[in-house]
Amino acid sequence: MARHWIPWMLAFFLLMLPSSAIFPRQLSGVDMPEAMETEAGPLVLNGIGQRSVFAQSVYIAGLYLPEPEKNWREVVERDEPMAIRLHVTDAFFASSERMRDAFSKGFRNTMPDGDISPIRDKAEDFIDCFEGRLHTHDEFVIQYIPEKGTRVLKNGKSKGPSFITPFW
Repeated sequence: MARHWIPWMLAFFLLMLPSSAIFPRQLSGVDMPEAMETEAGPLVLNGIGQRSVFAQSVYIAGLYLPEPEKNWREVVERDEPMAIRLHVTDAFFASSERMRDAFSKGFRNTMPDGDISPIRDKAEDFIDCFEGRLHTHDEFVIQYIPEKGTRVLKNGKSKGPSFITPFW
C-alpha cells in the first residue's frame, strides 16, 4: 500500500493536539465549518485541536475526511481525500519561520532515519507555501486528493505549486 506523506503529517499534527480538544467544533472562539468542498467531493470535519506555546494559542487545526474516523491509524493508512484547515490565532507565535521549521521537522520525523532526500524538492516547495508574513486569522488549507496530489491555499488563494504526484 502506498504511504503518502500527508496522512503522516496529519497524524503528526493530531498527536500534537491535546486529546480533549479533538472533538469540539469551536475552540477559542474559532468556528470550524462542518464540511469542506473539494474537487473530489465533500469532506466532513473529523475534529479540531489547538496548538499552544507558553499557554498562548498559536493556531486551531481541523481535520477533514470523507467520513468521521476515530482511529488515527485508519486515517494514516487510507489513500482518500483529506484536508487540514489551519487558522492562525497568534501571528507572533505562528510566524512564517516557525511554521516552516515545524513542517521541516515533521518531514524529517516521518521519513526513515530522518532522510528527506527522496522528497527534498517537493518538501521544499511545500514548505515555501508558508513563506511571507503571517497575520492573525490567516487560514491555510492543505488538501490531498488521490491521483492528483496536494495543494495549499492561503486565505482561499492557491499558494505554491500543486503537487501533481503525492509524496511516497
